[in-house]
Amino acid sequence: MARRPSFSFIAAALGVTLVVIVASALVDRPAAPLQVEVAGAAASPAFPVHAQDRNRAALEERVIALADELEALPVSHEDREQLCPLNDIAITYERIPPSRFELGAYIEPLVRPHPTQGTHALGIAYCRRSSVAIMGFEALWSDDEGWSIWPVPSPEDLHGH
Repeated sequence: MARRPSFSFIAAALGVTLVVIVASALVDRPAAPLQVEVAGAAASPAFPVHAQDRNRAALEERVIALADELEALPVSHEDREQLCPLNDIAITYERIPPSRFELGAYIEPLVRPHPTQGTHALGIAYCRRSSVAIMGFEALWSDDEGWSIWPVPSPEDLHGH
C-alpha cells in the first residue's frame, strides 16, 4: 500500500507552499474542530483513489472523475448543487492566481508528471466555465498500486462547512 508523505515533510524538503483560497463568507464563521468531512461522506471514495495506467492521461482522467465524485467544482456560489459538467472539468499544472477562484486549495510548486514515466504530480482540477472553485490534488506512482491520488483539502473541507 502506498504511504502518503506528510505535508510537513514535503514542505521541509521541497519548500512547498499550500495555497488556500477562501470565500470571504467563510472568514466570519467560527472554526469547527479540525476534521475532514465531505458532503455525502458515506458515498465518498476512500483515499487515496487509484489509476493503474502510468501515463498522464490516465491520471488526469481519474482526477476529473474524482472531482466529479466529490462534487468539488460547483459553478454557482449560491447553489452548490449546480456542478461543473464532466466535459468542462480540466487539469492544469500552471499556477492559478488566488484572485481567480473563491474556494479550494492547491500545493505549490505544481509538478507536471512526465507523459509516460511520471512518479509524482501536484496539480489543479478546475471548471472551464466557472471561477467558483478549484480542487488541488497530489498523486504518487508506485509499481504495486499505480497512481495514488489525494484531493487537497480546502478550508471548507477541514472545518466541515
